[in-house]
Amino acid sequence: MLTNTGARKMLETGLFGGTTYLALKVGNAEVSGNGYVRKAVTASNFTFSANTVTNSADIDFISPTGAGTWGDVTAISLYSAQTGGNELFKVDLSNNPDAISQAGTRVFIPSGQLDITLALA
Repeated sequence: MLTNTGARKMLETGLFGGTTYLALKVGNAEVSGNGYVRKAVTASNFTFSANTVTNSADIDFISPTGAGTWGDVTAISLYSAQTGGNELFKVDLSNNPDAISQAGTRVFIPSGQLDITLALA
């Protein structure tokens, strides 16, 4: 059985052992165009507690360029690379609409609103 300590180590070294990349999604499709790029994150962007990691500061994406938008973001995924790569984790935002703010053209995840939990058996 995986312990809280084991889960924390897996999150620290597995998901956040180096640089990973947050992606915005509308449905199952990653947003694109209008200057969109995935946001690089490291362990320093998060606090670790037992089997959960939480963002410790706002995570800002660049604002859409031109007159375009990216639509209403419904999920956030964590990838192993800036482009392509493997999807490591996906967070559905339908039950937590406060997890992302799309105020005006600024798209960001407010501090403390993104929790990634490794479920224990």
